[in-house]
Amino acid sequence: MKQNYTVRHGALEGVEVFLAVARRRNFRRAAADLGVTPSAVSQAVRTLEARMGAALFVRTTRSVGLTEAGQRFFDRAGPAFEELVAAGEAARDVGQRPTGLLRLSVPRAVVPLILEPVIASFCQAYPEIELEIAASDEM
Repeated sequence: MKQNYTVRHGALEGVEVFLAVARRRNFRRAAADLGVTPSAVSQAVRTLEARMGAALFVRTTRSVGLTEAGQRFFDRAGPAFEELVAAGEAARDVGQRPTGLLRLSVPRAVVPLILEPVIASFCQAYPEIELEIAASDEM
């Protein structure tokens, strides 16, 4: 039975910016870290706060601090965001390296002539690949 499900657009939008500001306690330094303008950082934080329905920062002319809501969000969003980044890197690593099972069905005569000389170097070059060789006298 199919259930209605809507993907929330932009559920994570602004989180990285929020975390950068929360860590640096400064919009300009966070912007420099992220390679964007302070105006872009300010807008992203305002949008995130509007979406959450709570102020995340106490802003004065001289400092930036976390509100109670901001601190709670920071405490939970920081580790979760780091896990998401790590998950992305792990998936990207798998996508860039061959992994899995490679099955070869070859005539028995090919094994000593062609395969044996290259199997060791292949396995060393691609340790994430499991090699399964089925050799038979049949064609």
